[in-house]
Amino acid sequence: MKEQVEDAIRDIDPDDWEQLCSDILRADGYDVDPTATGSGADGGKDALLSRGDRDGIAHYTTRKKARTESKLETDADKAAAHDRDYDVFVFMTNKEIAGTTIDNLVDDHRETYGWELEFWHRESVRNFLMGSEPELAASHLDVDPRAAFSDGKQQIDDYHQERVQKIANRDRIDIPLASGPVLTLHLLPNGHDTVRYVDTPGDLPVPPIYGKTKGVEPVQIGDAVYSVSDRLAHMGDTSQEQPGYTRLDEHGRFEAAGTSPFLPDSRTGEIALSGDHMEIDLARTLKGALRCLDTLEVSPPVYLYVTVQGVEDVPLQSSAGNSPIGGGGFRTDSYAPPAVEISNFNKSAPELLRESMNRIWTKARWNDGSPFYTEDGWTQPRGI
Repeated sequence: MKEQVEDAIRDIDPDDWEQLCSDILRADGYDVDPTATGSGADGGKDALLSRGDRDGIAHYTTRKKARTESKLETDADKAAAHDRDYDVFVFMTNKEIAGTTIDNLVDDHRETYGWELEFWHRESVRNFLMGSEPELAASHLDVDPRAAFSDGKQQIDDYHQERVQKIANRDRIDIPLASGPVLTLHLLPNGHDTVRYVDTPGDLPVPPIYGKTKGVEPVQIGDAVYSVSDRLAHMGDTSQEQPGYTRLDEHGRFEAAGTSPFLPDSRTGEIALSGDHMEIDLARTLKGALRCLDTLEVSPPVYLYVTVQGVEDVPLQSSAGNSPIGGGGFRTDSYAPPAVEISNFNKSAPELLRESMNRIWTKARWNDGSPFYTEDGWTQPRGI
């Protein structure tokens, strides 16, 4: 499906491209006047834009000859000569342009013209259409990405199951994870195996350290970057077992795994899951992960999974709240509540976790779910 969308963008008629571009910008929050400044004979079109207190101009082109940079420079010079100032210049082409080239152009425009250059090319248009606006692809390109995602949730569920199984078995997970029970969190975007958000893993934002909202210098392995808390691992030595790690790959898939919430019970010496640590660790990690996805411009929906593994007969303990039933232990080796669909990255991490946390506490035989949620919200705001 990705190739079909790209081919349709590459071969689109100039008039259809003009209409598609205007609708993409509207979907991205702009007010668009596509008749404001007229068309050119090169298959290009100018439009005036506004979003909030920012004014801009857009140019759409399907030029297949000549260098895109030269065409952009010509259009920018014309816009700079207008009797108005622009805060943003949007350039949309159906050609494929390298990410490093775009970065250089953005810097040049900021220095030369004083505006922000927003550059859309074939891949970024494809990602936008497949990620958040498939109906625009269907109406303008006669290609419906939703057909590929009709069983997309099942594919996402299958991918999640594959990853948690690898973590449980400590099987090819790149970062050695300490033995014992493990708590995992996954954020998986719709179309997770078709859309790439960066050209190389080196362009990915730094994922948060497990249990923290921010990360440090990440370790790059394959198509992903990892954050770990051990300094040796930061220096490239990934042979030491870690109490936790986070992973972010080119497709916007985020993974966190931690053994640190599982601690010896002070009375019995047996391993127990600290509910306080679990909820705080997950809330902090999720907050940092959502920041990464927002930086990548991942479009909702994104599916949130929380899983506990290796927990049969492990008690779930709390420093506050109601009492567990029959000792408060899990009766199953692993448990994953149903995925939570995230449609808004601005919602707080604890609220996004509320349903999963209540289900996990209930699974561990606590009367009323998590003791850390009330009608007024979450009661553990430390560091969140």
